[in-house]
Amino acid sequence: MIDIHNHVLYGIDDGCIDYQVSLELIKQAEAEGINKIILTPHYLKGSMYNLESDELKVRFDHFKKHLRSDGVNIEVYCGNELFIHYQLDELLTDHKVMTLADSNYILVEFAFFDYPNENDEILYNLTLAGYKIIIAHPERYKYVKKDPNFCLRWLDKGYLLQVNQQSILSSVNNLAMRMIKNGFVSFVASDAHNYQRPLSLKRALSLVENVIGEKEAEKLFITNPQKVIDDELIINDSYTPIKKGIFERLL
Repeated sequence: MIDIHNHVLYGIDDGCIDYQVSLELIKQAEAEGINKIILTPHYLKGSMYNLESDELKVRFDHFKKHLRSDGVNIEVYCGNELFIHYQLDELLTDHKVMTLADSNYILVEFAFFDYPNENDEILYNLTLAGYKIIIAHPERYKYVKKDPNFCLRWLDKGYLLQVNQQSILSSVNNLAMRMIKNGFVSFVASDAHNYQRPLSLKRALSLVENVIGEKEAEKLFITNPQKVIDDELIINDSYTPIKKGIFERLL
């Protein structure tokens, strides 16, 4: 399995507080079958989470070297979880912030309670600049919870969606699993932060396999994440709208 979204690169954002926590989470991940991870610390311009790529790469290289000396065999790559901002295209062009694993894919998140229409223009400008959009954890946004088909404004533009494993585990009848069943989702990731939000995918994979089958589940946990690392094109055109008010029992 491959994880494309987590906060285990310690001491940068609200994720792992020190190397020991990072190491333990990654060793647990390795033990359950995760063999590649893209580290994605938050970048939010104008906030305390504003470490730029030059310094981030230094910390990443240091971290990678220590993992190897501690016997960790997971392949690690670097990236960012980018909070939406009108200057994102400039920040990316100027190499101030990072794509995922040096690909043209970028992981973008939004405010949880409001979605200004200008966000769509920002995303469009990013695509014009050659970047491929992955929307982080849409199932957590208030406006998606209110109407899951809000996601169609992204899907219809060719943007890809990533849901969190913790959202899948939270309930049998949950929104994340409904989105997966209706083909909205291209990735499941850990969004790991600490011991309470671990770098884990195995249980989520099992649940997803029970709903959409092993072959389709593999796309979300292995095939599509590998395509990000390889910078290969991912197209999701098999989604169907979610019927309002319908959250049938899935398992």
